[in-house]
Amino acid sequence: MPDEPSMEPTDAQWAAGIERYRIAGHTRLYLSFRGLKQIPPGLGVLTSLEELVFVGNELISLPDDLQNLRQLRKIDLSSNHLLHLPEWVGQLNRLEHLDVSRNRLEQVPESITELGNLQTLNLGENRIARLPDHIGRLSSLQELDCHKNRLNQLPASVCSLTKLVKIDFSGNELTRLPEAIGDCAALISMNGGKNQLRELPSSIGQLASLEQLRLSNNSLMAVPHSFRFLTQLRELFLSSNCFTVFPPEILALTSLTQLSCGFNRIAELPKAIGQLGKLVTLHSEDNGIRVLPESLQTLRELETLNLDSNNLEALPAFLARMPNLRFLSVADNEISRVSLELIRSPLFCINMVNGNPIADHLTHP
Repeated sequence: MPDEPSMEPTDAQWAAGIERYRIAGHTRLYLSFRGLKQIPPGLGVLTSLEELVFVGNELISLPDDLQNLRQLRKIDLSSNHLLHLPEWVGQLNRLEHLDVSRNRLEQVPESITELGNLQTLNLGENRIARLPDHIGRLSSLQELDCHKNRLNQLPASVCSLTKLVKIDFSGNELTRLPEAIGDCAALISMNGGKNQLRELPSSIGQLASLEQLRLSNNSLMAVPHSFRFLTQLRELFLSSNCFTVFPPEILALTSLTQLSCGFNRIAELPKAIGQLGKLVTLHSEDNGIRVLPESLQTLRELETLNLDSNNLEALPAFLARMPNLRFLSVADNEISRVSLELIRSPLFCINMVNGNPIADHLTHP
């Protein structure tokens, strides 16, 4: 890393430091965690800069001369106090990575949609109420992060982001997704947790490359029939929704390795759950499950099974014979019977049945 200007300089020292940078033709300027309240004047002469990083300062605004830095490929202004982004940001047409997360932004200028080379855009943890209507013009965008804002919808043009592989809109106020979300065919990861989603569009089944889907802490009661076409899905998080029935469409997702459906009102696990033969982790705590289906024992890859706070009355012996099961938790159920085979197995420990009638029997024979 090249020498950088001092953090408590006089104007003359700043000017001298910036001139050294200009003469040397440096391409990166990193001034993070320096307590800066403003960007020093004169940086606009550093026209060779490709990376500008001012993370963790106290910046409120950006000086206009930064618009002269037309070679910039990366700007990271995360963890500052920025109140707005200037319109001229759209003129930095070589920009590939823009991070303004953890600021105090309330809006995003429409001009940002002119950044045709932008690959990653991080707007997370601000106060943004809406995204630009024409955000779909960001034809090179691969990652969009707008988590923890105040969004109540995603613009329809999001569906034009055909190169998008990762999107995070968790922690907002969305009640639905754009109908054509399935047009984002390159998506691998979607995080929509902690919203107010009540239903999913049927086009979601077109996301044939999707591997991770997080939709916990919403108001979903069902998934569309097209959900069964998400055959590349490996991680699915549906906890803390309003499901009363285990969605049968999930049984077609045979690539799943991690499934979380806890904190719903699911009365039973399906008899065909054994079809999910690659499952490694299954969380179904805080539901209303009374009996475990026999087919559960065919999940030979399963390592973690959490069934806390259900209505289980007994634990079947087959749990002791599941070859890779390493963690079983069934606390706070109604279990009064446990097979002797399971009690004698390495899997069993008294803590895993805490809060059950059997626990008192085992500790006070």
